[in-house]
Amino acid sequence: MPRLNLTFCYQVIGVFALAAAVLVPCRSAEAAAADQQVKSGQLIANAIRNGRLVQAESMLAIRKARLTDPSDPEQEILLAELALAKRQDSLAFNNFQKHANNSEFACRAKEGMGVVLVRRGEFKPAARLLGQVTSDCTGRGNAWHHLGIALSVLKKWEGARYAFNRALAESHQDRGAILNNIGQLHMDQGNVEKALKFFKAARNTEPENNRFQNNVDIAGATIGVRPQRLSRDSASRWAERLNNSATAAIDAGFDALGKQLLAELLVEAPQTPRQALAKLDPDQALPAQK
Repeated sequence: MPRLNLTFCYQVIGVFALAAAVLVPCRSAEAAAADQQVKSGQLIANAIRNGRLVQAESMLAIRKARLTDPSDPEQEILLAELALAKRQDSLAFNNFQKHANNSEFACRAKEGMGVVLVRRGEFKPAARLLGQVTSDCTGRGNAWHHLGIALSVLKKWEGARYAFNRALAESHQDRGAILNNIGQLHMDQGNVEKALKFFKAARNTEPENNRFQNNVDIAGATIGVRPQRLSRDSASRWAERLNNSATAAIDAGFDALGKQLLAELLVEAPQTPRQALAKLDPDQALPAQK
């Protein structure tokens, strides 16, 4: 008879006060180590997604020391994802590209490459690559988000809206950024009231995010809504918001509101740039300082 290559271990099973020792097959040390590497990879990927980059870097170093294969592809993918999170885009792109045809890691690799292309402003190739990822791979909320950004810039409005909606459905991360980008999509189409709705939703997910609040102020002033000072606004922050809103109001034809906001700005920030103050009376621009 052929011999089975099994190792047996004692396993103690307790039933009330009784215990029985039984023999069960042991998993090989190699299999256990492989499982540990998979689990560590998942923990590292989760740390990167949640912005714990110092922790992820330390964990990657420990994982590398335990590798039996120094060219382990998942280690390289994790290093690329860490580089992407640190905005080391060239390094990330090159490492992702090595594994774009590896069936096990192609989804992660191509998504990462697509994100870099969006950041570089290469929107057409980004849309092609991310379109492939969203077609071939499941659960890629970040790919849908960046596909939406690329399609927005390319003025593919319906495709962009669909991509952003899929990103919201599939991703629990970056929700504020996705909502903000949907707002920008409507803003670019001239749908200011719809844009304002999404900007407010984005702001509500991250109340401390100044960029989201700025977009709320600008969209609101564009339809004649004055900003409301927040209790946490410092004098300089409130001056910044007043300037944003005043400029948007005047550009949209709400001159009275814009000039009122600029007058308030002058009180809050006496060092307001002269170009902004000139809008208080466009017919009498202030002379240049010598």
